[in-house]
Formats: sequence, C-alpha cells, structure tokens
Amino acid sequence: PYNSFINMATEPLDKFSAFLIWVAEKQFGVTNHDRVAPGALNMAPAPTTVVQYINRYQTINEYVGGAINNPMYLHFFLLVVCSIADPSKEYCYDNVIADLTLNSGNPEGIFAILDLFTWSGWIEAYAFLVIRQIALAVIAQYFVSMVFGVWYAFSDNIKLCEPGDVDPIFGFDLCNNDIAQFVRSP
Repeated sequence: PYNSFINMATEPLDKFSAFLIWVAEKQFGVTNHDRVAPGALNMAPAPTTVVQYINRYQTINEYVGGAINNPMYLHFFLLVVCSIADPSKEYCYDNVIADLTLNSGNPEGIFAILDLFTWSGWIEAYAFLVIRQIALAVIAQYFVSMVFGVWYAFSDNIKLCEPGDVDPIFGFDLCNNDIAQFVRSP
C-alpha cells in the first residue's frame, strides 16, 4: 500500500516534470536534460588571470543581482525541500530544474562556477550577495557624505550642526563646541 501511495503522489509531479521538459525543449531549445549523478559536474577551472577573476565576478554578480526575481530564492526552496525529503543527501540534483539547468553535467554560466544545488554552493552565492550589498551601501553612504562635505565646505552661511542634533556619544554632545558652531562670514 505504501508504494502505491508514493506512485499516486509522484505521478502528477512526473507529468508536471515532463511538461516542463517539453516546454524547455520547444520554447528554449534545451536538449541536454539528463539527470546528473553526484560528483559528475564538469565545473569551470579555477581562474588563473585577473581577467578570468573579473569574468567570474561578473557572472556571479549577474546571478545575485536581482531582488524580487532573484533565482537564489528558487534554489533555496529546492534545497529546503530536498533536505526535508532526504536529509542524508548533500545535493539536490534529483529534480527537473536541475535536469534542465545542469546541461547533462556540463553546466554553463553561474552553474559552472558554483554548484547551486548543494548547500555549500548556495551559501557561497549568498555570502557574495551579502558582501555585495554591504559594499554598495558603504559606497553609496560615502558618496552622500562626500556631497554633504563639499556642500558644507563651500557654503558661507550654514553651521555643521546645532547642540542636540546628534545623540550624545558617551555623554558628549558632538555639536556643542566651537567647531560645529563655526560659520564662515562672506
């Protein structure tokens, strides 16, 4: 009875998978969609030149660059489902999305650089995303600070701040001193 229940549950998924493969073949020209065995991926070789590192960076950056339509969420969902279904597996190649993406073991693009159907590959991509977002925020904040600094430097009638504008740090009000109150006269 258990096997018939499993067959009943997987039959719609098999039909849906077959439909996705048919769409990939007809609409996108995907022809290599064989299941990949663990350890059988032909990953891109490690970069040896600066240009290769830049190309790798750009490929990863394109993958993690989107916000709402970011494919990282799909891979996260797949990894969670695979981990729940079989916690002993360290990979998630047994699904139609991996079949269509991994090009029968010869992946292209981001999939040749990072194995996103494993937790380690996904975590590496996510760490890249976090570092990238922090770097972009720091650069943006630096730019805004520079604009305000130049504006203040060339302004003739504006103070840096008034006492109480900035929360006291260690009980010291940064704006309650002669430097912050200085106004250049024209």
